[in-house]
Amino acid sequence: MVMGIVYGTTTLHQATRGVVQDGLILNLDPDAGEITSSSWKSFVGDVSMTLYNSPETTNTAQGVIANLDGTDDYMRATDTNDDFLLATAGTVEAWIYQTPLGQGRSMSILGKFRHSNTNAGGVWQFKISGNGSGGSTPTLVCNGVSPSNGTFTYNQWKHCVAAWSGGSGGTTTIYLDGSSVATGTTAFAEQQQVGQPIFNGVSTGGYPVKIGGYRVYNRALTAAEVSKNFNVMRHRFGI
Repeated sequence: MVMGIVYGTTTLHQATRGVVQDGLILNLDPDAGEITSSSWKSFVGDVSMTLYNSPETTNTAQGVIANLDGTDDYMRATDTNDDFLLATAGTVEAWIYQTPLGQGRSMSILGKFRHSNTNAGGVWQFKISGNGSGGSTPTLVCNGVSPSNGTFTYNQWKHCVAAWSGGSGGTTTIYLDGSSVATGTTAFAEQQQVGQPIFNGVSTGGYPVKIGGYRVYNRALTAAEVSKNFNVMRHRFGI
């Protein structure tokens, strides 16, 4: 039996308790997952993210979170069998605390590389883009879909979700704190080499980010399911 773990003054419960289970293939959580300065083990499946350049891990009321320095810290997990290709449907969910990005800079929440040359980018990629003058209107972007105006807020814990179905040409919906903020037509990049990793990372420039957990599903969550997951976890992150 997995018990709750006490962090500071907060007792956190088993990460999967209360969240949507159907289609869950990755669950990196500061409570139930195993996180160190070099790896973060998923609570479901046999997946671990490798943490590069020794990002700090901090014991907080939210759990043991990863602090990426915005300079050279990043995470990757092997995906030899392309379980995370998600070419037909998928959902990426994350709790993010992003410091202000520079104009034109971005932070990759999670993506799937399409080539061993990482400069080729991802088949799919969910990111925060520092739009506007000085990055003042940050926006969530996934599969070519983003809100018409900046909706993301810096220096706060935010629940970020992208869900898509119907493959390329289908529909991608972006959610922020449990509510839909954009819906549009999915545009995937072509997969050029099979078995490439999934990744997280920030552009250089020194824009630190705190990662409070990830969930990935092999199907598109409904709006009601996204809202459910947000409400299950929101109090942990002070929302």
